[in-house]
Amino acid sequence: MKDFEELVSVPQLDQSELYSKWKKFINGIPLGQDKIFNETLMAWQRCADLGISPYNLRIEELSKEELSYRQGKLTEVLKLLDAHIETIKKTVSNHSASYCISVADRDGYIMMAINELGPEPSPFGPSLYPGRCFAEKYVGNNAIGTVLATGQPIAVIGPEHYVQTFHRLSCVGAPIFDISGEIIAVIEITTPTGFESPYTFSLLVAVATAVQAGLRQNLVERQLKETSKVLDQILQQRDIIFNSMSQGVVILNKDGVVIFFNKAAEKIWDLKSEEVDARPLIVYFMTNAPARSPY
Repeated sequence: MKDFEELVSVPQLDQSELYSKWKKFINGIPLGQDKIFNETLMAWQRCADLGISPYNLRIEELSKEELSYRQGKLTEVLKLLDAHIETIKKTVSNHSASYCISVADRDGYIMMAINELGPEPSPFGPSLYPGRCFAEKYVGNNAIGTVLATGQPIAVIGPEHYVQTFHRLSCVGAPIFDISGEIIAVIEITTPTGFESPYTFSLLVAVATAVQAGLRQNLVERQLKETSKVLDQILQQRDIIFNSMSQGVVILNKDGVVIFFNKAAEKIWDLKSEEVDARPLIVYFMTNAPARSPY
């Protein structure tokens, strides 16, 4: 499981400059090297290599049965995210009346989406709903698909999207890793372009890190319960074996306190196990000599 130690915001280019670069790229005009622009350029190249059309949005959607099955597999993550949703909503709503908070699985399918619409017509269109896939191979670069492709938190602003339909949107996403270090989900926020919150990037990374810590804690708790269950089974087997013996068996801890007194020992010392359990045995040797020798 990974933690992000540095929260680095993604620099934004001027929207008109971004659009100009996008137009040149899709028309096959070479673009010069630009350190700030490099991540976007690599994403566009992946999209071009995948044969994605920059003008047509391809929607891949799950059946209701498959969506329900995948949501079930992500139940633990979704429950851990519940505690952070209100904080995310309050932060984002300070900058945009319209926004969408979504969670996708490891394949890019949206498992949960909260669409908050402002007074203007929805900028999100029909796409940001559970069951829709946002892997790069279907819809080009975006905060879900590109996080899955790179394994890093990322922001995709307006014309940084390869598919023109998304130029009116800005999105930020962060990966959530399972205990083996594999991406299990992506949490993402989408707003209309120009209404991005400067805090969203760091907030999502912090939420992803908190969910990962919750996954670790839940695993430890499950392991402790399993260990306790195994120990209980071992003790039950011990009791069955020792109580079937004709010889008296007494087990003490390091302080000489009785922790087990079998049926034969009860007959030998004429004591019930509940009378001696959790008490020093020496007390009973001094006051209750056995009716007959155990040897």
